[in-house]
Amino acid sequence: MRTQMLAMFVCAGAALGQTGLPDQWSPWLEADTGQPATQFNVSYTGFVWQQEFTVSRPGVLTALQVGTFGNEGEDFTLAIRRGAAPSAGAELFAATITRTTQISLEMHTVDLTGAAIAAAAGEAFVLEARGNGVAPTSVIEILGSTDDPPLYPRPLYYNGSPFQDQNLRIGFKLYIDPDCDADLTGEGDVNTNDFFAFLALYQAQDVRADFAPDGSVNTNDFFAFLAAYQGGC
Repeated sequence: MRTQMLAMFVCAGAALGQTGLPDQWSPWLEADTGQPATQFNVSYTGFVWQQEFTVSRPGVLTALQVGTFGNEGEDFTLAIRRGAAPSAGAELFAATITRTTQISLEMHTVDLTGAAIAAAAGEAFVLEARGNGVAPTSVIEILGSTDDPPLYPRPLYYNGSPFQDQNLRIGFKLYIDPDCDADLTGEGDVNTNDFFAFLALYQAQDVRADFAPDGSVNTNDFFAFLAAYQGGC
């Protein structure tokens, strides 16, 4: 399965082609972190990286974004497996990500809707990047050590073992179609806990407060959440 993707410059704003609401975010571009992203090679056959991630609330995964740097035509396989890292479970989704630009940062938006991956609140998955042995210079952006924003808390594995440098993570942005938009706590209903949870996310400029969603957290998101909150489940 080869997935079409959208290329954008690093300074671009809200992503195109993405559906659903933001759920998890591992910062990966200079615009996100305030410092250059680090990189690692994924093109050699036998290079398998697994980034564990969890889903914050129940729903169906809809889209995923990753960033790459390298040459036009280089590619690698991106997959999702259920379970904590390292996971040898069946692939829930797999796609070939192919670069379309030469020596520039490129963002790839991958449609997950066809895979119909349902997730429970707090459920663990792995995002897997593995080389195809086609071009030896292909890299996927990963995050170096930074305090702004904080490092994504879940571990990174290389060929089944914890990666030695635990300051590195695969950069990604995950989107979900939640069972109930305003149920931020995953309790199955909408109540004041969700309202206060949103306020905390909003004040922290957390990606999960981007209810518009337009790539930033602003008053549009506050009013969008209020509408979802009043609508209930």
